[in-house]
Amino acid sequence: MTAAVQDWTRVMNQARVKLPGASDSGIKGELFDVFQEFFNDSSCWLEALTFNVLPNVVVYDIVPTEGGVIRLAGVVDSHGSPQPSMMPNFGQVALSRIPSVADTFTAVAVLNVDLPVDKNAFPVVPSWVLPIYSTGILDGLLGRMMGHASKSYSNATLSMFHLRKFKSAIVGARIATLRNNTFGTQAWSYPQAFRTMGQRGGVSIGNDTRFTT
Repeated sequence: MTAAVQDWTRVMNQARVKLPGASDSGIKGELFDVFQEFFNDSSCWLEALTFNVLPNVVVYDIVPTEGGVIRLAGVVDSHGSPQPSMMPNFGQVALSRIPSVADTFTAVAVLNVDLPVDKNAFPVVPSWVLPIYSTGILDGLLGRMMGHASKSYSNATLSMFHLRKFKSAIVGARIATLRNNTFGTQAWSYPQAFRTMGQRGGVSIGNDTRFTT
């Protein structure tokens, strides 16, 4: 499910007030790049994708509901046991072990915005992102646009201010994802809680250093 119209309206109204003279098309174009950086650096957009495993076949395509796959967080079999895997090509899982029997595996994919955009020229993003991170997304938008030279809304000082807040929002989103959106807990560690389902329809990802297979 993509972002709601009222969430986009709120972001656009705030951007129009703070970026006098900016066109809506320019704002929407910049929003795509803002979301691309946000999801790439936070790894907070996850989806659990199932695929049927066949004997002696090690490479499988996975297709997300929305967006594009940018990395692999992990793979488990039908019993929840981790399966060493890699992603040599985007959207393609390569198992490190040759399967001997048919099974159903689940790959947890990290996603990012992808083309095409929706009918209103907004990037296709999950419905939860703007209600939770709209302030950070707006900071990214303002920071990038205020950094444009010779525009009515150009402001180098405010650009740096908003970009710092945007970076902080990215860090916060990444930490929240690593902790599976819980408060006061330690960062998630592979493989103990791999099957824990989160509010975003995915599975918590682990610390980067834990995914060396």
